[in-house]
Amino acid sequence: MRNDNYQSNTSRREFIALGAGAFAVATVPFLRNRRHLVRRSVPAMGTIAEVAVVHRDAAYAQGAVEAALQRLRHVEVVLTRFNDQSDVGRANRLAADDAVTVSRVTAHVLHAALDWASATDGAFDPCLGQAMELWDPGQRTAPPEVIAVRQLAGGRGTEWTRQYACCGNGALRMQS
Repeated sequence: MRNDNYQSNTSRREFIALGAGAFAVATVPFLRNRRHLVRRSVPAMGTIAEVAVVHRDAAYAQGAVEAALQRLRHVEVVLTRFNDQSDVGRANRLAADDAVTVSRVTAHVLHAALDWASATDGAFDPCLGQAMELWDPGQRTAPPEVIAVRQLAGGRGTEWTRQYACCGNGALRMQS
């Protein structure tokens, strides 16, 4: 029902301005609680690692990203197979000939990996370094023959003692 006697003193322009003002005032609380996304991508361990942190304080998020990247760099120094001087790099080069001393961190990771190898009946094999050459995409255009992979995988006598880990013919000695 329309009231013909009603007259508005508000112009269309004033109405729009009031609506825009009300919208602006309503968004102020949301701006205070705005979350900041800080994201960094870096090359690590033969791939690209991405770290992202969302927080209300952008400086805090940046600090958290830096701390995560510092920890990642430490893990890479100790555990990467792409550096011959890391524990894993030295083990890959030398463990077949003699026991290689590794850090407690590497020993812990290897112990967990050998537990997974045991739990999966060798389907997961942390001592499968030689098979990496079979799958090298720079050298082949098709997957390797199944028989070649099976000869290197599973059930090759991985074991862990308090002092040593043995992977196939290689041995690692935990750092005292």
